[in-house]
Amino acid sequence: MKDQATNINKNYFAFNRNIFIQFFFFLSIFYSVTAQSQKEKIWEIPSNTLLNYEEQGFKAVFQKITKYHSGYKGPKGFSAKVNNIVDTSPTRNSSNDIFLEFQGACAKQLVLKGTFDYNRNTSIDKFKQSKNTEDLPIRGVLSTLIKGLEDQCDELESIIIKLHVRQDGKPQMYTGTLKKVNNWELQNGFNSIDENYKISINTDSSKSKYQKDFGTNQLLAVNYNGSCEAKPTLHIAPVFADSESKRYYKRIEDMAAYNLVARRAAQQYAKQCPEVEQINFTLDYLPPNYKCRDGQDCTLKAIKDIRASRRGIADMWRVNESNFRYTGYQGPILSTYNDVLHHLEKKDLEPLKHYDRLFKMFYVDFLIMYGENCKELLANTVSITTTTFEQSYDPNTGIKHTGPQIGAPTTVFIDNKYLNIYKNFDRQKGLTVMSEIFFGHQNQNVLGAGDAVLYRLKAIQNLEKEVLGNCNSPRIQGIYKTMQELAATMK
Repeated sequence: MKDQATNINKNYFAFNRNIFIQFFFFLSIFYSVTAQSQKEKIWEIPSNTLLNYEEQGFKAVFQKITKYHSGYKGPKGFSAKVNNIVDTSPTRNSSNDIFLEFQGACAKQLVLKGTFDYNRNTSIDKFKQSKNTEDLPIRGVLSTLIKGLEDQCDELESIIIKLHVRQDGKPQMYTGTLKKVNNWELQNGFNSIDENYKISINTDSSKSKYQKDFGTNQLLAVNYNGSCEAKPTLHIAPVFADSESKRYYKRIEDMAAYNLVARRAAQQYAKQCPEVEQINFTLDYLPPNYKCRDGQDCTLKAIKDIRASRRGIADMWRVNESNFRYTGYQGPILSTYNDVLHHLEKKDLEPLKHYDRLFKMFYVDFLIMYGENCKELLANTVSITTTTFEQSYDPNTGIKHTGPQIGAPTTVFIDNKYLNIYKNFDRQKGLTVMSEIFFGHQNQNVLGAGDAVLYRLKAIQNLEKEVLGNCNSPRIQGIYKTMQELAATMK
């Protein structure tokens, strides 16, 4: 019995072992098939790996975009590029080249951008006559790109194609739409009101180096991601690079700065949403000397400039600030040293109090000219040797950055009675002050003076002509006395 039982147990374990092996083999096949069916997406593989999709003799190249690339828009971002270049020989007609590209992440609706030479491209002669996207010879390259996009983007339902063209030196755009339900048939135009169509507005990235280096409006921006609307409302607010910048931020941007950002945002919005009629902008805070009008929405309104459109100028927008009321100084506008001289001579000091920064810079330069040309009239002369360094100033963090020395050291002769005022005012002048004076920070008008540094140099030269040879004149002495009286009242 024991032997029989032992044999039964051996047979039982042998049977179970065969079942286990078969079951393990089955699992191995199952996981293998599953792994093969779950193909890795382009954003899941190393960024140096290229995926190629070929169709009708064309090849589309897909690649992951990392945060180190300029087109990075998130961890699932990728680029897809294709062109119609089949013949790569140097003798080919390169004017006929057409390029299509996508950058971003998967969505129900994607936007492709394309470029080609309108004037020299001979393969688009039919399109030149009809201006119809359907007549573009791009179906081959499109089918290649669509093949890859369908494979990568499971939720893809429609594609918008925007073709950027330069015709006779003027930029133009032609658009088309392809939908999955229509078997990706290219149709002319596109509907920006489609619920799947999403846009991205970022005015901060479109600022020029000049705008970042001068003025105090470099932090204001519009950032928007969403759908198109006929009359949208966007928000203008500061954008900070880090917590330190936010901590020391001063709410000093004027209405002109908000207007600039509103126009820039309106142009970006209209390019992506042609049906837009008007854009309202809410402000993160009211600029100095402004209040909301009673009974009005506290918003700026951007309206397309019809007159500019009639003159053939596209994408021009006017910003209406009628919902706001200016409550600040509305007296004479002062923008030059001659203006300061005029008001000092007339002893009309109220405007100078409102333009205190311009006056302080004038004061410093006038004392330099006076000490250089009228030294014998100083009661108790002291000398100051000044070495000028290139310097930039961040008005939001309060940090000054000093660069190389500019020119040789200069010696200034001043009456000791006014030495403290001179030093105080001299510390306050600088690139930021000049920028605010000459680019309209003091009032709602832009006083475009060009290069602030060269402008000030010319102002000093004109001031020297006023003082030179006229030290004892009643006019210069009267200006000198009045200037000192006003300076003593300022901090």
